[in-house]
Amino acid sequence: MPDNPTRHTIMLPQRQGYHVLLSVWEVADAAKGFYQIIDLDFTG
Repeated sequence: MPDNPTRHTIMLPQRQGYHVLLSVWEVADAAKGFYQIIDLDFTG
């Protein structure tokens, strides 16, 4: 069983402006994929 909560760390590129991040993952014992879309607004 995975940790609860499960945490993932990713490196984001140096960007500016509006971007959309699409995450896709599969569970080993499931035949389906799962998706999460996040809106990002990089400033700086």
